[in-house]
Amino acid sequence: MSRSLKDAFRDAAVMARRNLVQIKGEPGLLLDATITPVVISVIFVAVFGAAIAGNVTNYAQYFIPGIMAINLMIISRTTGVGMSVDFNSGVVDRFRSLPISRSAVLSGRVIADSLRMLLSLVVIIGCSTLIGFRLLGGMAGTLGAVALLMGFGIAMSWIAVFIGVSVRSITTVSTVTSLWVLPFQFGSSAFVPTDGMPAWLRVFADLNPITLVVDASRGLLDGHASPQSIAGAIAWITAILVVFAPLSVARFYRRA
Repeated sequence: MSRSLKDAFRDAAVMARRNLVQIKGEPGLLLDATITPVVISVIFVAVFGAAIAGNVTNYAQYFIPGIMAINLMIISRTTGVGMSVDFNSGVVDRFRSLPISRSAVLSGRVIADSLRMLLSLVVIIGCSTLIGFRLLGGMAGTLGAVALLMGFGIAMSWIAVFIGVSVRSITTVSTVTSLWVLPFQFGSSAFVPTDGMPAWLRVFADLNPITLVVDASRGLLDGHASPQSIAGAIAWITAILVVFAPLSVARFYRRA
């Protein structure tokens, strides 16, 4: 039976609620959105701040936008793992027997995890002010950065969904979703400027979507937004969504 667009949105909302309700029974699912980014921020700023930027405050101003993007990628892993768990537990087969939009199974998972991502950004912004970070871009810059980062996080979730519906082993999904992001995370401007990198690595880093998203978010939060960085970040986010969302849905339909 065909479903209207309105029905598809409603089905996605129901699936998102189902995934959020699971958190009540397992509060540990919020650790990566709350405790993890705070611990990483404090450790990196305290340990590397003086060595990299001269003092803790300067590095906090540089690093916090980077950890925002990095933590969204960490959270996105659970989107793929969650999809794999649902497949292997037989829950997806039960969903397929119901009169709901099949794409809602995927989009509901992404919606639920995007709310966890939003929580993580709020937590990071709130706690980072205690270690010297300042929102120099004002409310407009802050909201712009949050919107850009949320778009990036959602795009990363769709990559994780594609891995989750393509790989059958839960363990392998967890490994792959962790492994593929490492060169992108460390080969970017999230931790240090790309100026000091070897020439071959700098070429990769400057084109890295994480670099563009982090630089654009950093500029918005600092009040010195670069239109080029923002445009590049939006282009990458759009391209990832256009490619991986349809691929994930198509792979979901084909998976037995």
